[in-house]
Amino acid sequence: MKRGQVSVFVIIALVVVGLVGGFFVIRGLDYGGGSFDSQVDDVYEGMMECFEEVHKGVISKVAIQGGYYSTPYSSFIDYGPISVPYYYFDGGINYIPSVEIMEEELYIGSTVELLECFNILENYELEFDFDYVVSNVSIGEEDIVFVNDVRLTLSKEDQSESIDFNDYPISINSNLLEMNRYATYVALSHDFNEGKLCLSCFLDISLNDEFILDISTKEDYLLMEVIDNRTEYYPQSYRFLLSSRGLNKFQSNLMVFDGEFVSSDEYLNLNVSEFGVENE
Repeated sequence: MKRGQVSVFVIIALVVVGLVGGFFVIRGLDYGGGSFDSQVDDVYEGMMECFEEVHKGVISKVAIQGGYYSTPYSSFIDYGPISVPYYYFDGGINYIPSVEIMEEELYIGSTVELLECFNILENYELEFDFDYVVSNVSIGEEDIVFVNDVRLTLSKEDQSESIDFNDYPISINSNLLEMNRYATYVALSHDFNEGKLCLSCFLDISLNDEFILDISTKEDYLLMEVIDNRTEYYPQSYRFLLSSRGLNKFQSNLMVFDGEFVSSDEYLNLNVSEFGVENE
């Protein structure tokens, strides 16, 4: 792994943490006096904004770890704080996360990280009590919906008010489902063709789905990255690994482009985008 590539993974992890940390600093400047009702409104708005940022960060982490928030079920390689899994098939066992698994991973990540949002309450002179759980995560074609089953009770002197966040689902624009399908197709093609990759096939799909497929070759594996450059969608990056061990002895460490085989020396760090296939 090149130094620059290691830095990318570390920076992404720091950005996820920094978004939430910076959020508290900004919100912390906007507290103080005001009526009880105005403070309740501020808490509600601050919590909702924080919930949304946390969900976006969890989506990005799950995608960059190939569909997992916690340790991947399959073999993986650690890149600093990020673990990128191998996608492969073994005796009919599919080591690619399903939609249900990704929903569970998003649930786990959000349940852990949303607790940080309650730190905003330290900025207000209010007593509080809450019941908390992320009750549902649903991955759709173009969005992911989080239902946060959080009931927060705020009080000051003889005044009290409850906020039921379960009534306010949060929808995040997301192409995670299509990225997972695209990655599954690439992995299936790699397995079915004994290590060959059809670049023209991937290009056709990336054109339709507005994706870029970046392929970096290592000594015994391929680092695959599906990229969505639309800044209003989360995630922007989905990563997984394909093994290239033992392929050379079968003369199959090749990829196909426009009907011709391309050797590994020729496809180093290829980028499949809407502009075609180019050597970086």
